Amino acid sequence: MTGEDFKALVARSFREPRAAARALLSLDWPIAARWQLLALALVLGMGLVQISLFLTPEGRQAMAEDRAPGLVLLGVIQAVALVGTVVVVHMVARFLGGARPFEDAVMVVGWLQAVMLLVQAAQIALLLVLPGVSALVGMLSFALLMWMMTGFVAELAGSPTLARVFFALLLGLVALVVVLAFLLVPLGLTGALIL
Repeated sequence: MTGEDFKALVARSFREPRAAARALLSLDWPIAARWQLLALALVLGMGLVQISLFLTPEGRQAMAEDRAPGLVLLGVIQAVALVGTVVVVHMVARFLGGARPFEDAVMVVGWLQAVMLLVQAAQIALLLVLPGVSALVGMLSFALLMWMMTGFVAELAGSPTLARVFFALLLGLVALVVVLAFLLVPLGLTGALIL
């Protein structure tokens, strides 16, 4: 994949997620490369979270008071959440009639995570220039993620209606959050849920 191909696929992911998913999956990356994409997106995402914590007064205070989770703990939590998201995406696609392998869900979630890193980097840049707009961008980025994820899962599922995919995906993600909360709250890691 060249730099131009990457840019085109990123732009297509925003505009036409289903078509982008089709193009992405047609690349037929080896299984190891799919997991590496997911791991790289995880590590870069952790770096951006640390930068955003450092740039906000609340984040600096949490770090100074040792309320922010450590880097290793944050990595473990995010890895569990990402793999959980892969499982949810795969199960929703299967529930809706899809027959694609689990590795395709790994590829889709890894790609979406990588694309959202660009959005997160833009949000951090806005935090420096227009701090009040950053929160709005955060809300819009969640809507953008759901739009793209719905299209990508629709492609994995064999193109059922987007509304049906959206609601199934929403239920699956809520279930994932509940499971993560049950795992993290007894360990005293409620602050990790916010990050």
